Amino acid sequence: MSVRPSADLQDVVVPIYEEQALITKRCVVTERVKVARVTHQSEQLMTETLAQQQVKVDRIPIGKLIKAVPKIRKEGDAIIIPIVEEIPVVEHRLGLIEEVWVRRVY
Repeated sequence: MSVRPSADLQDVVVPIYEEQALITKRCVVTERVKVARVTHQSEQLMTETLAQQQVKVDRIPIGKLIKAVPKIRKEGDAIIIPIVEEIPVVEHRLGLIEEVWVRRVY
């Protein structure tokens, strides 16, 4: 690498630019929202095939007393929904309150 003498260089002029930022404040009203709702409506004839499923419903009588309501469960491809009813039970119990003793006096 060779160094050229300064006589071979031409004068280079580099322009200097200055930028200044101007910052100002302005009051803006807040807590207001402007909402607009635009509804577009169009009519169109649809020729789509709707989905269709067929199901078979079997009602199986059980007839037993349970302590808690069973959950809905799935066995295989069947969904089993238990149907329960509240059965009021009236129960008679005997309680001995007192005894009356009757004696013959001579």
